[in-house]
Amino acid sequence: MKKPQKATLTLLLLGFMIVGTPHAHAQKFTVLYNFAGPPDGGLPQASLIDEHGVLYGTTYVGGTGPCATEGVTVGCGTIFKVSGKKETQLYSFRGQPDGALPVGNLLQDKSGNLYGTTTEGGAYGYGAIFKLSGNKETILYSFKGVPDGAGPTGGLLRDAAGNFYGTTGNGGANPGNGGNPAGVGTVFRLDAKGRETVLYSFCSAMNCTDGDYPQDYGLVMDTSGNLYGTTGAGGSGCSGGLGCGTVFKLDKSGRESVLYSFCTEPGCLDGKYPTGGLVMDADGNLYGTTSQGGGGQGVEGVVFKLDTNGNEWVLHTFCSESGCADGETPLAGPIMDGDGNLYGTTLEGGDGGGAVFELDAAGIFTVLHAFGGLPGPMQPIGGLVMNAKGILYGTTYQGGSGNCLIYDGCGVVFKIKP
Repeated sequence: MKKPQKATLTLLLLGFMIVGTPHAHAQKFTVLYNFAGPPDGGLPQASLIDEHGVLYGTTYVGGTGPCATEGVTVGCGTIFKVSGKKETQLYSFRGQPDGALPVGNLLQDKSGNLYGTTTEGGAYGYGAIFKLSGNKETILYSFKGVPDGAGPTGGLLRDAAGNFYGTTGNGGANPGNGGNPAGVGTVFRLDAKGRETVLYSFCSAMNCTDGDYPQDYGLVMDTSGNLYGTTGAGGSGCSGGLGCGTVFKLDKSGRESVLYSFCTEPGCLDGKYPTGGLVMDADGNLYGTTSQGGGGQGVEGVVFKLDTNGNEWVLHTFCSESGCADGETPLAGPIMDGDGNLYGTTLEGGDGGGAVFELDAAGIFTVLHAFGGLPGPMQPIGGLVMNAKGILYGTTYQGGSGNCLIYDGCGVVFKIKP
């Protein structure tokens, strides 16, 4: 199997005692759609959104655009919807000056317009923010690189005034510990008139103790307008001065503070390298995942909770079971239902191709579905979405019946019904 081609895979301890991992077999897993590759979509990385039973999402490649890898034209990505088991391609990205290679989650307004980001394309080739109204796409902003942002990989957050907020994985005013001339990421705002403001450039502190390379799945905002997110590197944890990632807060005045630096515990039992976003409960506690660390049997990763004072609890360490049957390497952050239960995905583990899990409010961890190897669907990179009936929807990055040329399958859209 070829290694997954994921452009964005940059890379105190009070734990719940979990005895074993329940494997629930009552859930019904269904593949709703198999992506077929160009000119259809392929390799979805973002989470879906569910609007009254219709699912919307993006694929990283596919469509009719001219983007190529390893000399093969694979398309520049698509926006799609799935209703029942019918998929409709809403838009095919075309590269520069249009957008290309979307990986962030979509956002939909009350009028049905969709908004999102692309990691490349735009007028300058550094990525773009787009709006899709019906089948008409409009580029709202093209990133310029340094000192502007570059390579937005997360979704967008919108406030009541219509401003968009997000992160870029590169760009900004600072080169980082590695001296990256392209910058190591920003937090930005785009107002309703299309004016972009860099709210914060990472690695503004010595040795990037403030974090660098903000990660994939966007920001969350509290009731006071403060923003929270993760960085995949930087912070004061880990040896060698590069840092193992952070959870950060950016207040309304643009002042950034690190709430937690990962790998501050011996052996990184508290986790390291968060690649997913956060979810916030009613008390302001933050929940997320790290892609590594935790002290399991393999690459591992953890589910964590962080309170408003920066105290961290590890709720689950992955690969706690033989063969990592409970999953390994979560890349997306979890979602939370109204009862405080968490749901998420892992790239690896399970039956070899990743897993969908539940961590309930009492700390009981359950594998809802374990993915096997090819040719079946495998490697869910994006997170989940849940409807009012408790049905979960998600995507896998690879596997399925489609032919994605140089890739091992094109991925699927799936649902899990309790």
